[in-house]
Amino acid sequence: MSLDTKQVELIATSWLEMQLLQEGYEVARPLRDKGIDLIAYRDDEDHVFSATPIQVKSAQRRTFSIERKYANRGIVMAYIWEATSGQPELFLVPYDDAVRLLGNIGDALNSKSWAIDGRYSNQAPSKKLCDELEKYRNGFSSLITAQTPA
Repeated sequence: MSLDTKQVELIATSWLEMQLLQEGYEVARPLRDKGIDLIAYRDDEDHVFSATPIQVKSAQRRTFSIERKYANRGIVMAYIWEATSGQPELFLVPYDDAVRLLGNIGDALNSKSWAIDGRYSNQAPSKKLCDELEKYRNGFSSLITAQTPA
């Protein structure tokens, strides 16, 4: 059965919700899509409330994409590769780090798509980019860490 991109996104987002819950986060879905797909938060007696907006970028293969419209919002990009494979790969990358990675892969920041349109997408990320993404694999530490009350 062939899945469309919306089906892949729904599968990946549900899978990410499960991962977040297993890591001790609560998860909320905004009612309207304005660039935030999920909000991961801590809200219990052992933690001060904190929340992180998450933008999910999912694909059935390796794809790296970013849009300038997510700047200055405190968003963490959740790249979910091989989303329908049964063993998805997850990279949680703060937005500013994702832009920095984009700058590290050659002329991407000077590409027409980024410079003019404010977006970049690559369905065959280089080995260099994949290597740099490794430090964000299952990077739950990229989410705002709730502090224990004093």
